[in-house]
Amino acid sequence: MIDFRSEQAYYGNVGNVFERRLNMKRKALAVITSLIVAVGTIMIVEMINSTILPIEGSVMARNPDTVREAMTSRPDLGFIVVVIGYVLAAFGAGFIVTKMSRREGGSLHLAILCGVILTALGIANIVLFPGHPMWFIALMLISFIPSAAVGYRFAR
Repeated sequence: MIDFRSEQAYYGNVGNVFERRLNMKRKALAVITSLIVAVGTIMIVEMINSTILPIEGSVMARNPDTVREAMTSRPDLGFIVVVIGYVLAAFGAGFIVTKMSRREGGSLHLAILCGVILTALGIANIVLFPGHPMWFIALMLISFIPSAAVGYRFAR
C-alpha cells in the first residue's frame, strides 16, 4: 500500500528526473562539441589539401558542370588525403564525445550518432559538389561510423 502522506511516495523521486535531464543536456553538449571539432578537423585538412594540391578552375562557380570538371581533374592523392581527414575527424568525434560524457555513462551509442551525422554531412557534400570518384564515395560512406567507434574504444 502506498503512503500518500510522504512526498516521495506521491511525487516519486523528483531528483532523478532533474538529474536525467541534466545528463541528457551534457550528452547533447558532448555530441555538439565533438561535431564542431570534427568539422573543424575536416576544414583544416581540406585547406591543407587545397594548398598542396590546388584545384584547377573556379570551384566557386555556380555551374555544376564546372564543379564536376574541376573535381574530375583533381589527382587521386587529393581524395586520399580527404578520406584520411574524414577518418581523423570521426575518430576525434568518437573520442571527444566519449570523454565528455563518461560521467554520464558515455556509451557507444553517442559515438555512433556522431558517425551517422558525419556520414549525412558527407553525403550532403557529395550531392553539393558532384564529380567525386566512386571509390571515394564508397570509402567516405564506410569510414565515419567505424572510425568514431574506434575513437570510442580508445577513450574507454
